Amino acid sequence: MAPPEKKKGNIFTAFKEEMDSFVDDAINRRLGAGAQYYGKRKSSFYGAGDKGKKKDRNVFDNEEDYRGPANAGYFKW
Repeated sequence: MAPPEKKKGNIFTAFKEEMDSFVDDAINRRLGAGAQYYGKRKSSFYGAGDKGKKKDRNVFDNEEDYRGPANAGYFKW
C-alpha cells in the first residue's frame, strides 16, 4: 500500500500553515524552553535541526504532546 500523498499548495498556503503552527506554539507556551513542559513545537521557527519540534504536526502523539492533569489537578500516569 502506497503512503498517502500530501497536498501541495502554493506559497500562501505554506505560509498560512506555518503561521498557524507558530501562533499555536506561542499561545500554548511552547517557544523557548517551554517545549520541555508543554509538548513539542509544531512550527519550524527554530530551524530544521530543532530537537523540540514534532515529527508530524498534524498527528497527536502521547510522547510529544502535552496532556495536562487528568483528574482534580493531579497528574496520573
